[in-house]
Amino acid sequence: MPHVPHVVVINPTSSAELTAGIQDSLEPVAQRWAVTAAAVTSYGGPRAIESDEDARAAIGPLLATAGQHRADAYVVGCFSDTGLEELRAAAPVPVIGIAEAALLSAMSHRRRIGVVSTLPMATFRHELYWAKLGISGRVVADLAIGRSVLDLASRDAANDVLKVSRELVSRRGAQTLILGSVGMERLRGPLAEELGVPVIEPTAAAVAMAVQALADAPPPVRNVPAAPAYTPEPAYTPEPAYTPEPAYAPEPAYRSGYEPSYDRSHQPARESQRDPSYDRYGSYERDPRYGADGYEPPRGREQRGHDQGYEPRGHYSAHQRSSEVYQ
Repeated sequence: MPHVPHVVVINPTSSAELTAGIQDSLEPVAQRWAVTAAAVTSYGGPRAIESDEDARAAIGPLLATAGQHRADAYVVGCFSDTGLEELRAAAPVPVIGIAEAALLSAMSHRRRIGVVSTLPMATFRHELYWAKLGISGRVVADLAIGRSVLDLASRDAANDVLKVSRELVSRRGAQTLILGSVGMERLRGPLAEELGVPVIEPTAAAVAMAVQALADAPPPVRNVPAAPAYTPEPAYTPEPAYTPEPAYAPEPAYRSGYEPSYDRSHQPARESQRDPSYDRYGSYERDPRYGADGYEPPRGREQRGHDQGYEPRGHYSAHQRSSEVYQ
């Protein structure tokens, strides 16, 4: 069975009479858009929102009331859109203000818009909101009937609304009218027939905008893990027959070409073994061929030094000194 969206319209005041009037206007709208809609009362809010202090006092109870009613979309049922930004920041679903929705709906019909409000102090708050939305140039006039939102059910109030609406259309040039308060829902049909211009009821426009917002929203992500894909087990393959490892064989000792060998049979004989005249001090014995001392006379620069009376240096002088020591 497909899911039917549920829209909750929150009356930010504590007036149950206003909530009942909103609920009566929601039934045909919900049937038209195939949704379920319910109006709820914010009992912690002020009796009516007629000043800036009332608007600030209604924000906290509005958020608490929204937390007590689950919905697919919320609608703030106050033409000042009290608490709209705060509820949008807190709720994970679309939140629509009736004033914002009514203005967008009116601009889709005609360019020049007229608004029928309740008290003169409300018009100043509305003008600031039009400037914030950037549509002040589209609203030709916002006229008040001089009655509270709690005093709209009488016949005199209906006559006042009709009088202001005529002035907006005939004298101010409004091409579309907006009923600027809840509690005027029953006057929409008679005004449209009397004046011949589109008349926007804010709550109905907000519900329609909420339905469109739900249609535009992406589908919710379900945190359900997907079942893993079936993978058949591989066919059985027998293991190969066991083959014992070969017996351990130590590797041969490493022999480098530069490794010294202790076999001296191939080495040449020492110098002392080849020449018997090589004594144990590393020098040759005296040779009589070189005179009485038996040493070879020095040559070159050493010879010049010997002629001048200096003691010869170098290899041969060392041999001479060592021989004198060990004689």
